Amino acid sequence: MIQPLQRSDAGCRVDVELVNQANAERDYWRAVLQRIVETIRYLSERGLPFRGSNEIFGSPRNGNYLGTLELLAIFDPFLAQHIKRNANKGRGHTSYLSKIICDEFIYLLANRVREYIVTEMKSAKYYSVSVDSTPDISHVDQLTCILRSNGLYSFFSASPHRWKVLMDQLSIEGLPTVKRMSDTRWSARADATKALVKGYDEINDALVEIADDEEEKAETREEARGLAIKMNQLETGILAAL
Repeated sequence: MIQPLQRSDAGCRVDVELVNQANAERDYWRAVLQRIVETIRYLSERGLPFRGSNEIFGSPRNGNYLGTLELLAIFDPFLAQHIKRNANKGRGHTSYLSKIICDEFIYLLANRVREYIVTEMKSAKYYSVSVDSTPDISHVDQLTCILRSNGLYSFFSASPHRWKVLMDQLSIEGLPTVKRMSDTRWSARADATKALVKGYDEINDALVEIADDEEEKAETREEARGLAIKMNQLETGILAAL
């Protein structure tokens, strides 16, 4: 039993050089893909366009995707060497720098985001769906689905302990409790928004208290921390006030 295990070790194989070469090749392309994926994530998070009028490295019109890779290459010798050896080689040359690879990664990342949204919706007790459609400049109809979930209400109401932490914070100033948003009654939606605006700081303090509570489950603490981060974003404060 021990002898076959020893033979399977890379150092004891007759093709050790081939194994080392394969491992080095794998690590090389993995490092390339890490840089490409991070570039795609960076542009996607900011809603920036990827392509320009051409796909030529060195061109000022090659778009944000290739342009960002060129910028990174100035400070990253590994990426600079890869671009120097593989850029502008045309079809049939493996470089992972083409628009095809870029589109594939965008598709994969979009699927992960979609799966996360579906998971969030399934875990939320209450949510609404809005659909809007309008033709774009090329007269192609663009359908948009908007999902709204009551993350705060669902989070606090799911546990008596969490609800008590929230009530303790709100009772100090005699503030209204958070409410779920009604699908039909607009007055209930107004009450829910009003409760959030008036108790904004206290709700945030309750989330921070739960996130720092070591007796809570790790999943609960992370969810509380995530909600607190969202509440501390400027966009959330502006939308709540409006």
